[in-house]
Amino acid sequence: WSHTVTDGMSLIVGAGENCGLRLDGDDVAPIHCMIRFGEGQLFARDWCSDSGTKVNGEVISEETSVPSNGEIQIGPFRIKVHIV
Repeated sequence: WSHTVTDGMSLIVGAGENCGLRLDGDDVAPIHCMIRFGEGQLFARDWCSDSGTKVNGEVISEETSVPSNGEIQIGPFRIKVHIV
């Protein structure tokens, strides 16, 4: 499946019922990370999850730009990024 994030939009990702993108798994926190699109770029920020959030295989500790064709990893889930 796919999900669209447009300019100025933020998306909360996690296992919680109120998340815009809900992922179910033992390594996914109720609110795991935030993804936002602005300034022509996609950004990801971990939300103090126990297992962390990775961008292109690297654990992030602050808001990080995600390039087109990049990948965000949340627990066992991999989100492929395509910026058009």
